[in-house]
Amino acid sequence: MTFSQILEISALSLYFVGSLLYPVGMFAKGDRIGKIAILINLIGFLLHGVDLVTTCFGMGTYVLSQGHFYFSLFAWILVFMYLLLYWRLKLGFLSLIATPLALVFYAASLTLAGFTVQMPSFFKGLWVGLHVGCFFLSLALLAMAAGAGIAYLALEKRIKSK
Repeated sequence: MTFSQILEISALSLYFVGSLLYPVGMFAKGDRIGKIAILINLIGFLLHGVDLVTTCFGMGTYVLSQGHFYFSLFAWILVFMYLLLYWRLKLGFLSLIATPLALVFYAASLTLAGFTVQMPSFFKGLWVGLHVGCFFLSLALLAMAAGAGIAYLALEKRIKSK
């Protein structure tokens, strides 16, 4: 196994464990289990980031023509936005939507490893990188807003039923 494959499997496993532990902690009303899940997600996020950096340095600009890189980048940005919102606003419940969604996108990126996108020459450069980065950031924020909306609706229903 290569170093990159070890990083990918480790990050994927940590995202999976974090995705399972946080709901268990919520149902068991154990704050400690939730914090452990967030720590596991943070470690998975860091390993995923190292994997992205090694992929970028290993492949250079060729990585931008690889379809799996964009799925992996979106999963990383999604977890980044979740961790940022948790750090600033203590919104741990967003783990219910962020980590399973990141797990799905990251697993999809690993299955699409042989898929290559042919980009026209006029799409290469700084503009495309900025455009794709802003697009993924907005999609990650949209996913977080959807998760917050679902949680709000569930809590409102629970409060009104009492």
